[in-house]
This record gives sequence, C-alpha cells and structure tokens, in this order.
Amino acid sequence: MKLIPQQKLMLITNYTFEEVLELLNTNSASNSYLTGFGGKARPFKGVINGNNFKLIKNTIFRNPFNPCIKGKVIPFLNYTHILVTFRLQYHHAFLIVIILTVTGFLSLYFLAFANTFEITLLLFPAIFTVVALTISNGFKNECNEAANILKLLLNAQTLPQ
Repeated sequence: MKLIPQQKLMLITNYTFEEVLELLNTNSASNSYLTGFGGKARPFKGVINGNNFKLIKNTIFRNPFNPCIKGKVIPFLNYTHILVTFRLQYHHAFLIVIILTVTGFLSLYFLAFANTFEITLLLFPAIFTVVALTISNGFKNECNEAANILKLLLNAQTLPQ
C-alpha cells in the first residue's frame, strides 16, 4: 500500500494522433473556475501542449480524491498509444499531514479514555491503516471513473503493463 497513491494506464485507440488531440481539446475546458457556467459542460478541464496533456475531471464540487491526469499521446502507423498517469491533485504533504493528524488525535483519544498504553499502541497502526485505505480506495474509485470516461471518449482499450 502506497501512502501517496498513483496509478498508470496505457490506452490504445484506432484514432489518429490528430483525432486524439482534437477529441481531447473538444472535451476539455480551460483551467478556469467559471468553466461550468454557460456553454456545454465538458468532462475534463486542463491544458494540452503538443502531445502532452494535464487534465482534471470536471466536477461541480471539490473532491480531494479527484486525480490529476497527466498523459502523453504517442502516434504509430495504424493506431495511437496514450500513456496516462493518475495522481492526487492536491499537495501530497498536506494529505500526509491530515493522515498523521487524524491518526494522532484518535490515538490520544483512546489513550485518554482507555487508561492503558498497550491498547493505544495496538490501535495506532490500525487507525492509520484504516485512514490510509480510505484515501487509497477513494482515489482508486475516482481513477477508474476518469479512466472509463477517457476510454469512452477515445474509443480506447487498456493495454496490460
């Protein structure tokens, strides 16, 4: 289990390099807070530079598990590869501080009310693991949702790595 979750994915599509970039451009809005107002709602927002892109799934509310999608489009003769990396978009240090703070406060709570130091020593790793698994599970769910949107958008299939 990683403390800072990350997921990599390789997609393959029959679209040409130019068609993939055009699909990404038409389905991503600029990095603005006003992208949801007026016009057609797009599934992603972000930047596309050459054959690289950095996108975030467009949501109405803030979601701390919403991954930052960094990708590279690689053209081949009859198909196109898209290498995608999903990472947490918020500062990783902030997430680690939250995990440690929650775990510390819960451990202090059990230490104060359990009156035994041994129980708290056993509960500290358990609480830390539960909090870390919750973050990892939330991130994986959001990654799978964003990956499915990309697959549908680009008519792509996943290649094993």
